[in-house]
Amino acid sequence: MKASELIRLWDRVRQGLKDTIEGFEEQDLDFHPFENGLSVRQIMLHIAQEELGEVQYGMTRALQAFPPEFPEASYPNLAAVKDLLYAVH
Repeated sequence: MKASELIRLWDRVRQGLKDTIEGFEEQDLDFHPFENGLSVRQIMLHIAQEELGEVQYGMTRALQAFPPEFPEASYPNLAAVKDLLYAVH
């Protein structure tokens, strides 16, 4: 697949992610969809880490290594998580 096709497809996926995130409220961040699973906050932070890593390390090599996980404590509320997701994109 050409990079331009991947970017076009990713833009659609990204819009779906943004639409989904807008449906969450503050109290949803620490909800665990299933026992022993990641919380909503952890899932969102994982998405941000993966996007940063796949693009900036995997594709463009702008990073020297795959980025570490984003620490939950640094993203205490929904606005902070959204800001990160939008900044990474």
